[in-house]
Amino acid sequence: MRIRVLVINRKKNVYDISNAISSSIKYTTVRTGSASTVSFDVLKSGEMSFHEGDMVKIFVDKKLYIVCYIFAKSKKEDVISLTCYDLLRYMQYKQSYNFSKKTATQIIKQVANEFKIKIGNIVDTGYILPDKIYEDKTLLDIVTDALMKTTVKTKKVYTLYDDAGKLTLKESSDMTSNYVLGNKSLATTYTYKTSIEESYNYVKLVKPNKKSGKGETYIAFDGEKVKKWGHLQFYKKVDENLNDAQIREMAKNYLKYYARTKRTLKLDCLGVKEIRAGSVVLIDIPALGDIDLKKLLLIEKCTHTLSETQHTMSLEMNVIND
Repeated sequence: MRIRVLVINRKKNVYDISNAISSSIKYTTVRTGSASTVSFDVLKSGEMSFHEGDMVKIFVDKKLYIVCYIFAKSKKEDVISLTCYDLLRYMQYKQSYNFSKKTATQIIKQVANEFKIKIGNIVDTGYILPDKIYEDKTLLDIVTDALMKTTVKTKKVYTLYDDAGKLTLKESSDMTSNYVLGNKSLATTYTYKTSIEESYNYVKLVKPNKKSGKGETYIAFDGEKVKKWGHLQFYKKVDENLNDAQIREMAKNYLKYYARTKRTLKLDCLGVKEIRAGSVVLIDIPALGDIDLKKLLLIEKCTHTLSETQHTMSLEMNVIND
């Protein structure tokens, strides 16, 4: 694997620091709500000069793989440690918006254009969201909320990410890998965990009523799970503009999502550079704790560790056993 790393400063000076890198490159992507992180060490030499805000381009086998920006650096003797983030870090501004009859796609494009964030392929989510006022929220929180509401309604999962310097939105089903990961294919070790720490079997949604001053309550629950686990309640205030049918459907969907044992899988394996958070991969691990696992799973977090001699990755995913 051939890795080339360039730093481009604000004066457009370009430094090829490939030969000065003294550690592996760690590249971490998270499926929702966070910028990607890139970190590595550089051995200080010659006229090398870079600062916070400078752009970093990482090429793998001559193809542009990552574009990120230096946000922090520290020095110990002659070694400089860099922490970089991708475009989504520039979506952590707080802002207020009043959206009416917009899709998540339209919201993303509006926000990106206003803040001069370069746009790549943004899929059309189609679903028109209920009117919504956001006050003092980060841009990333706003678009994440819009995508979550779209998923609840359409059952389609979307991933917003930086694709080599361009803001990109894809449906996760269009990010399905051809690789199979498991005991006999690329995987080296795994950790499997089951938990009900974040599970709920009783959903209570409340819609404010300004006229009466009282909230209208909507409840959905799973009686068998209440007997099994005890009363675990999920509570949320909902938009007053939603109608009864919309709120009941929302309660039903929340219950379906939360009223189950949470199963998580962390898989360490040989690296595949195309796989990232938001990708869908076939995982094949027989006798995985209480289940046999052979199904497509959505990757929630992915950390690549890259050098010219080795490439590994660590994947985290939720296991849905319906």
